Amino acid sequence: MAIIYTYPLATPTGSDNILGSRLNPVTEEQETVQFGIDQVAALSVNNYIETTITVTSTQLLALNGTPVQLLAAQGANKYIKILFVTSFLDYNTVQYTASQPLVISSGGFNYASIPTGQYNTNADKVYSPAVGNVTLAANSAVFLSTDASPTNGNSPLKIKIRYQVLDTTDF
Repeated sequence: MAIIYTYPLATPTGSDNILGSRLNPVTEEQETVQFGIDQVAALSVNNYIETTITVTSTQLLALNGTPVQLLAAQGANKYIKILFVTSFLDYNTVQYTASQPLVISSGGFNYASIPTGQYNTNADKVYSPAVGNVTLAANSAVFLSTDASPTNGNSPLKIKIRYQVLDTTDF
């Protein structure tokens, strides 16, 4: 067998396989098997959901009185746990004038905040706020809101959220 560093480097694709071992349930011995990269990748993000929501400029300009639902409530005994949030302001032609941050919240608890400088700009901006330690609320939707709607502006804001749905009946 060759020394590992003598093998060429490669970039894996989803259709590639890697070697591994698993317990054979019949013989109760470890056996060498192949695992598909796609299978391993799916296992690593098991139970994570990722979605991107586009908030239009019309929605942003009316945000103080009309919060935008980002994720729907999941039902009785179910909680949304947000793992990551990333926003992308896809700048158009008119800059927003904003005095308050955008807030991502659920059940009265704030998950994350997008400062005015991230959407009150005349350029494309990508921002990843820290997700705070919050008490999760059962059967609650996740919303984007603000205390004072921005004025002017015509750019959409895309929000990518990675989250889990926790079910207390299956914890």
